Amino acid sequence: SQINIVDLAGSEHTKQSGVVGDSLRETCHINTSLTTLSRVIEAINSNAQMDGQQPKKHVPYRDSKLTTILSSSLGGNSKTFMIA
Repeated sequence: SQINIVDLAGSEHTKQSGVVGDSLRETCHINTSLTTLSRVIEAINSNAQMDGQQPKKHVPYRDSKLTTILSSSLGGNSKTFMIA
């Protein structure tokens, strides 16, 4: 058994928030992780809807640390809950 609890913070518009330095770097990493998570979920959903005739779409788990850590929860035989 495994449980992952992840606080995704929030996607921020860097120009509007005025963040600089380390906070800007952290915000960029958060936004990249959220974008990658979105691509992973889209690829998994796309593969689930294919009828076996088309080649499966690559799922980019290794594109961010977040999706690498969550890969077994997202693509495995598991139940995953996301709270927004």
